[in-house]
Amino acid sequence: MELQRVAQVDVLMIAPAPVKRVTFLALSNIANYWLSRKVRALDKRGTQIGLLVMSTIAAIAIVLRVFDFRDLNSHWDTNAYASAAWISVAFHSSLLFLEGIETWVFTALFWFGPVEGKHFSDADDNCVYWYFMTLVWVPMYALIYWTPRLM
Repeated sequence: MELQRVAQVDVLMIAPAPVKRVTFLALSNIANYWLSRKVRALDKRGTQIGLLVMSTIAAIAIVLRVFDFRDLNSHWDTNAYASAAWISVAFHSSLLFLEGIETWVFTALFWFGPVEGKHFSDADDNCVYWYFMTLVWVPMYALIYWTPRLM
């Protein structure tokens, strides 16, 4: 009985592999907040720098997302939970990929294109969506990667 309890504690103390990646995604909101402040102040140079930083962060997040699939530790057709986990990560990955593309488009626009006042509003919308994308991943991460360890 005591051995079983110790084994359960050891398993619970091992964090799922993507904990660093979800932390990276959550901490990216610091740079996003800085960008949002520059966008709302209509600071073109600050917006250019912020968009370049966020585009780099988005590219890194997309590359790191590939490893999240590996860390699911099951194939998509293993059982119903595995299918739900894979489709949840896949949907969020597709939205993350599209958000990354949109951020790169805004980066190109602010660096090379003619910038009008309306583009600052669009860039601010991009910041708000980044908040949504990153913060919705935190509970999804907990549900997908921690729930199996706690059950």
